[in-house]
Amino acid sequence: MALNGHTGRITSVAFSPDGKRLVSGSGDNGLKIWDVKDGKALFTLYHQNEYDVTSVAFSPDGQYVVSADGENQIKVWESSSGEEIKNLLEHDGAVSSIAFSPDGRHLATGSWDDAVIVWDLVEGESLSILKGHSDDIVMVAFSPDSSIIASASEDKTIRLWDAQSGKTLTILGHAKRSTCIAFSPDGKRLLAGGKETLMLWRLEDVIEGFQNEKE
Repeated sequence: MALNGHTGRITSVAFSPDGKRLVSGSGDNGLKIWDVKDGKALFTLYHQNEYDVTSVAFSPDGQYVVSADGENQIKVWESSSGEEIKNLLEHDGAVSSIAFSPDGRHLATGSWDDAVIVWDLVEGESLSILKGHSDDIVMVAFSPDSSIIASASEDKTIRLWDAQSGKTLTILGHAKRSTCIAFSPDGKRLLAGGKETLMLWRLEDVIEGFQNEKE
């Protein structure tokens, strides 16, 4: 089945939690919410600028779709109606990555302003701005228990943050910049992919080692 309708390159896709819908973001500055069964576009939604939609995600309960663009906008849409309900504006650069916490309470966004922002979607407000990277953020991810945020940057480091306090838990180096990161399902390991190289860390060891070095 081919899903046709975008007029630009596809930049990001995600399934709804129940698997019945999917969302796609595109360089045509739009996103589409699709019915998986018949392949029809339920809604076509737009960011009102000329920038690519860079990242899309469904909330864990499937109620919301969030999309980010190459300017600095993060839009929150009601997935059942396509209504825009919030526009989160606090980054100073293109938003490259978005990730929901598995418990559905928070959203993390990474940007070319070198910062990660943690949001409360109910209030539509930022809870914390995580700074420490010295170059663009490439990707962000939450641990399975929602307690840790990982961020990969063009500065060739990956930082782990305490999601509640914003404290840096550890800084991991990668000889080649990391383009993708993922937590293991049990939350005990972090995997990072870069040019020709994968790095795998046991989190308990690297966090404990970092904290010991600081003392």
